[in-house]
Amino acid sequence: MRLATVALLLICAPIICIAQQQVNPHCPAISVGGPTDLIPAGGVIRFTATIGDGGLRGLRYNWTVSSGKIVTNGELVIDVVDWSVRETVTATLDVEGLPAECVATASVTTQTNCGATPPILMDEFEAPFSKIEQERYNNILLALNNDPTARLHVIIYAKAPLIQAPSKLAALHSSILKRFPASERERITFTQAEVSGPNAAKFFIVPAGAENPIP
Repeated sequence: MRLATVALLLICAPIICIAQQQVNPHCPAISVGGPTDLIPAGGVIRFTATIGDGGLRGLRYNWTVSSGKIVTNGELVIDVVDWSVRETVTATLDVEGLPAECVATASVTTQTNCGATPPILMDEFEAPFSKIEQERYNNILLALNNDPTARLHVIIYAKAPLIQAPSKLAALHSSILKRFPASERERITFTQAEVSGPNAAKFFIVPAGAENPIP
């Protein structure tokens, strides 16, 4: 009798395991897809979800993103803007209303400009900028010419009186611009930052797709 009981248990054991591994037919497959191409800075990223037919109704869809803002929410399709250029963007969909044993979350990560080269610091020096050797400006120009799609971004660090005087600030910009050929000046931009120390400038090469340097 004891041997018969053991044999019965051995026969039943795999049957029990199989029953525990069966998938609830009302659990729909959830997947989220995004763009496969590199998204340019300022572009819109669209994510689309697919929900298998589990015969369920009244489901609710909650989207979250790792960077940026959702501007269009069509339940299963969203558009994301204002994302950070230096990050990948992950979209996650949580589905409410599924049976407890169902997988209710899916996500995908899309490549943005996270692989873009960051701004490159070429040189920095203190004022007066007119006394800086032309060779140093030429080195910056050479780097700019080596990448026709790049820009030159100059951060001016100056005391409050100069920052708050547009005419003086314009004269400072001009003293730098005239050290570069006129044909290249449209590729040069400026930002300002207030400091308590001496006036100074930093010169950055900004490759296409990269964000401007932060003072």
